[in-house]
Amino acid sequence: MLRLFQFFKAWVKNPRHIGAIVPSSSILAQMVASQINLTHPGYLIELGPGTGALTKAILETGLPPERLVLIEQNPKFVQMLKKKFPLSLILQADAQELKQVLSQKNIIQINSIISGIPLRSLPAKVLINIIRGSLELLPIGSAFIQFTYGAKSPIPAPLIDLSKFEITKSERIWRNLPPARVWTYRKKA
Repeated sequence: MLRLFQFFKAWVKNPRHIGAIVPSSSILAQMVASQINLTHPGYLIELGPGTGALTKAILETGLPPERLVLIEQNPKFVQMLKKKFPLSLILQADAQELKQVLSQKNIIQINSIISGIPLRSLPAKVLINIIRGSLELLPIGSAFIQFTYGAKSPIPAPLIDLSKFEITKSERIWRNLPPARVWTYRKKA
């Protein structure tokens, strides 16, 4: 209940950065986690983990917690995440600074990036910085995985080179509030 209260309180304070009034459902979290390819080496980066609804499902895939890096801006969520996931690296940072933050921690090899950030509600400049910075970090075969409540791709077409990425989307997940869809942008060879 504390997690729900903290989440709702953060949403009231800054709805553009939270995106929903409740954390993601376990069904949505499992759909996101199912897109991870554990055979690829490297760290899995989660942007905007909030209270950890997706994080839990990510770790349930068998990913060692030491290979998980959480990037969260909200200091209260960071404190909560550090208690819940003590073996993972949890950094209070802005997703726009992802390259610099990972470089400072000597994190070079990336498995995939999962984002719970409400991209479409962000100012254009912030959206561009997050997407370009994230996509540049991905090696071949790795993915940028994003869920969205809207019908359109959360990454606007001009920001992604369609010749370099295979794009898939899930069916709408009705058992989430609000209903959501998972988009996967996997880097082609």
